[in-house]
Amino acid sequence: KIEVVDTPENLVRLVETQEMTVIFPSVAVAETAAAIALPKGMYCAKQQSRTVTFVLPHKQGSVPQILRRLQEKKLEFLDVHITRPALEEVFLKMAERQRRNI
Repeated sequence: KIEVVDTPENLVRLVETQEMTVIFPSVAVAETAAAIALPKGMYCAKQQSRTVTFVLPHKQGSVPQILRRLQEKKLEFLDVHITRPALEEVFLKMAERQRRNI
């Protein structure tokens, strides 16, 4: 059964979150970053060595908010990688919604 027909870009927006992985110069800086207070709807999913993964809403302005928080705390970072949902994740989310409605 076809549930949704739309462009891939719009379908991906159905998954409300994305991940932002930040690499820091040291484990100590990463641990500090993982503990900072974040805006509502954002959280630290994991910290592993010098890498911290944040989960944030899939909406404009989310990434700059976290980067500003890091800069306010004077936490230097080396690299940032954004992982947006794949179409497979959209399919799984739609299937889960369908299953809950049965």
